[in-house]
Amino acid sequence: MLSRPGLLRRTASPHTSLDDVEVDGSGGVVGVVSGGLPPLYVAATDEGPAAPRASDVDIGGGLPTADDDGGGGAAAGGDGRLPSVTPPPFGRRSHSWGAIARAALGELVGVAVFVLFTNSAAIVATVARPDSSLLDVTLISGLGLALAILIAGPRSGAHLNPALSFAVCLFRKNGLPLWELPVFVVSQLLGGMLGAGLALALYRSPIRLFEAVNGIVRGEAGSSVTATAFYCTFPASSVRTPVLSASAVEAAGGATTVAWPDATVSTGTAFLSEALGTCILTLIVSAVLDARAVVHINHETAVRAIAIGLTLFVLEVVLAPLSSACVNPARDLGPRLVAAAAGWGRIAFPGERGGWWVFLVAPFVGAPIGVLLYDWVLSGAMEETAVAEQKNK
Repeated sequence: MLSRPGLLRRTASPHTSLDDVEVDGSGGVVGVVSGGLPPLYVAATDEGPAAPRASDVDIGGGLPTADDDGGGGAAAGGDGRLPSVTPPPFGRRSHSWGAIARAALGELVGVAVFVLFTNSAAIVATVARPDSSLLDVTLISGLGLALAILIAGPRSGAHLNPALSFAVCLFRKNGLPLWELPVFVVSQLLGGMLGAGLALALYRSPIRLFEAVNGIVRGEAGSSVTATAFYCTFPASSVRTPVLSASAVEAAGGATTVAWPDATVSTGTAFLSEALGTCILTLIVSAVLDARAVVHINHETAVRAIAIGLTLFVLEVVLAPLSSACVNPARDLGPRLVAAAAGWGRIAFPGERGGWWVFLVAPFVGAPIGVLLYDWVLSGAMEETAVAEQKNK
């Protein structure tokens, strides 16, 4: 259980935290108090403990779960104990069947809540409040994600995104075993379908009324105006270019706005938009959930959830005109299948432009890049800061 001073070693238990290691006056490790966090590297030297590295601490896009064994807390001072470390995200430390079932249920319910808010906001903007702006829908979507994180976090770590789960599986030790990845992905897709189904059930009659008043036949050309409330398109169906001059208004038949033609956003631009958005999202997720950043930002779950939700909101404001800022395969594919089954058929899947694959593939490109960008570029500064703070104590 113990190591000689000056050696870099793993803490004795797979569930031992820095907060659970006793040290003597010179910084040497003298014992382990109790079980806590997953293993961290600790240097028992006169200069104090070495800062945990990004590759050794599960950092980024998930929250501490109910199956973690505890630990964490505020940094201790002057009592001979090492500073505590936030419970690492991404993962449940238990991989029992019961824990996996709870995690799957958490992902399903979390994605369902997120999609319910997002789809409902888009439906209302389409059929009930034509004066609604893109800002309204994106704000509700971001807040919906924050609420979903609070729901799913204690149960699964709140991935809520197949691309994020994929990145966790690739780059986070003990975060998500490969054999559990399909369980998470299927739960997320089912959650997307459930959320879209609930939104459709709530607004079935208003959608039918809107289609009847405007002569829209579901599944035929022109019906995408209602179908796209459920899934993503490029360019976004709600984006319009203002017509400013009197001559241009006359040429447009009196219209003051003109919808973006499909050619405005190419498939390549949409792919780049989705990959970039997912990359930025996972980078921010990794940053706000880095255990070493606890001295700079509060580690409370609510703060993290709001930060991630606001990140999605900002991404949607910036990227939604180009590609709807989906950045989540479960957010698009599940609702798209529901829309296809509800009568929109090929208008929903594969879609009028056949670009459904962009929203499925691009996030799986962007998410790993976001995690690697954080680990390779930004994480080093956190290590240097942590080491300097330890030396100054």
